[in-house]
Amino acid sequence: MTAIIAGVTTAAVRSHLASDAARRGGAAVSLAELRGPAAGVFQPPRRLWWSGPTPDVDFGDLGEVALFYEAVLETGTSEDLAGWLNPGLLIELWPSLGMQDDQQAEWEAANPQLVHAEVPQPARTEVPAAA
Repeated sequence: MTAIIAGVTTAAVRSHLASDAARRGGAAVSLAELRGPAAGVFQPPRRLWWSGPTPDVDFGDLGEVALFYEAVLETGTSEDLAGWLNPGLLIELWPSLGMQDDQQAEWEAANPQLVHAEVPQPARTEVPAAA
């Protein structure tokens, strides 16, 4: 039985969800397969980096890379993941990336190194005591 809600059939919703999973590539990629850049400035496809402040991603700016990685993890295909994610940067940024719990669990199951990644601590500077 097909239901119609607000002009959309349940079959259409199922189809959309299936195509969404296929578009994302669905599965986590092994860290060994990742060959993305670790440094430099690159212009990724707009389908991956549509909301960035500029069309370029500066891999020297970890905040910008984290936002880019979140977009790639959410919308990228398996090929995108392998081509744009760098294993060292992913491990470094992992604790600070925002993603769905099931996606995080899938990546951590495929890559146990991510489970033990630590949140980077800012460098502390000593402030001289007031005289």
